[in-house]
Amino acid sequence: MLNRGRSSGLAVLATLLALGSPSPAAAQFGPTSGVVAEVLEGVPFSTPELLTDTIDTDATFASAASSRGFCPVIAPCVFTCGSFPCLFGASAASAVADLPTGTLRAFAQSSSGHLFNSPVDLPGGGLEVPLDAHGDARMFDVITLSVPAGAPGTTLPFTLAFNFAGSVASGEPASGTVLGNASAVAVVQMCEEQLVVTEGGTLPGCTNPLTWVRQFVANQLGTFDGAFAIGSPPPAKISDASSHRFNLSDALTALVGTGATPRTVRFHISAEIAALTDAPNGFPPGTIGPGLPLPGPNEVANLDHTFTAEVVIDPALSATSDSGVFPIRTPVSADTTPPTTTATPSPAPNASGWNKSNVTVALAAADNAGGSGVKEIHWGLSGVQGGSGVIAGSAGSVTITGEGATTLTYFAVDNAGNVEASKTQTVRLDKTPPVISGLPAAGCSIWPPNHSLVTVGTVTAADALSGLASGSPTVAATGNESATAGAAANTTGDIVIDGTTVRLRAERSGGGGNRVYTVTASATDIAGNVATMQATCTVPHDQRN
Repeated sequence: MLNRGRSSGLAVLATLLALGSPSPAAAQFGPTSGVVAEVLEGVPFSTPELLTDTIDTDATFASAASSRGFCPVIAPCVFTCGSFPCLFGASAASAVADLPTGTLRAFAQSSSGHLFNSPVDLPGGGLEVPLDAHGDARMFDVITLSVPAGAPGTTLPFTLAFNFAGSVASGEPASGTVLGNASAVAVVQMCEEQLVVTEGGTLPGCTNPLTWVRQFVANQLGTFDGAFAIGSPPPAKISDASSHRFNLSDALTALVGTGATPRTVRFHISAEIAALTDAPNGFPPGTIGPGLPLPGPNEVANLDHTFTAEVVIDPALSATSDSGVFPIRTPVSADTTPPTTTATPSPAPNASGWNKSNVTVALAAADNAGGSGVKEIHWGLSGVQGGSGVIAGSAGSVTITGEGATTLTYFAVDNAGNVEASKTQTVRLDKTPPVISGLPAAGCSIWPPNHSLVTVGTVTAADALSGLASGSPTVAATGNESATAGAAANTTGDIVIDGTTVRLRAERSGGGGNRVYTVTASATDIAGNVATMQATCTVPHDQRN
């Protein structure tokens, strides 16, 4: 409900369970924002030590929890009575209210109970008692709207949007004489603040609140949409199953009118949820007594799946909350623009478009300003290298290692489902140097030394991938003797290279040893790989060499 004292919320929600249709009270105003978490568990209408009521209130965050009797998960436990009154059975409840995230949580579970007031009640005596558990969480705030001037009749929406999710489950025996209930309740309200003149002065008031109420109840008869009310028909039945999971989204919307001048409007908002369980039936015969296992809960209401709420305002409005933390959102226009992806190879190709080492292509996608954001990038490879994948988020990379031409196809998808048109990036990779042939054969020997020019080889080169660079191959040659030494001075032009054909002079120095020519060939491919080879030819001093 909108505003209440310490325990009235549980009373109101108990009324919802007992009477069905709620009659929310008009909002009363004290603190303008805050949170409350309250739990109540144990045996109602019994001795105080068997009933716990825990409450926490705060400006932004509150939590409360209480539990008795349930076994630890890691080990079984059994009935024991250390002191009296002694209760066989268990109940637990918890609640959390978090205003900055607009989140409420609540949980309750309870089993049937049996109360022993003295040792003489054991075994076989005692009283059957119901065990209840209530977890209640509430948040409230005031939102101040700045409304711009506008044409008469123009309205702007102010919305309190929320989601209510959880589960209810009843394990009460079908033979039970009283219905055991697991119930989940949510009450949401909002209204425009109006000043009310009273004897004590002018106070803020609230009339005609907008209200949303939803309740699910599970018991031996099934699951119902609403509460059972004495003297009224039962609520609509959801199913014959005694358990139910739910996940609901809804909203309360007020239309704020514009006028000739700007104005300020204050809206009071409140949300409250409760998880409630009531296990009234006793244990079946033979299941209670010292040393016997303690059964689990009969009734469970779990709202740990959370209730979340936020304020959504028209883009023409501006808003602040009294708490300063409650979520306020302005809806963005529908995103119909696909993202854009860029591909950046590293290392970059040379001027001819080739790489000579593995290439990593970085993919980076960006969505339009105010868009829904990039969800993922899709990529695929074709050509000498294949493969495909999906990169979560807006950035990633793909590595290409196969020699030859590989085409990378890529596109991005945003969170609104907009798909970018496919783009391609071709990577040409050649990691293999050219192959050189035609150099003088191993053991090349020139004889006799008759001063003639002898053809010793014609150099060629080939490259199967990127091809030879312009001007390749190149050939050079040197000799180990001076051209003016002895007989070598009789002629000139000992080394003649015509294109890539090498001719060498068949002569040597008369007073020296062997003349050795060294022929060097180099070839470069378009990717930039370089191959170099050498060979030697000897003009021996005599044929014995």
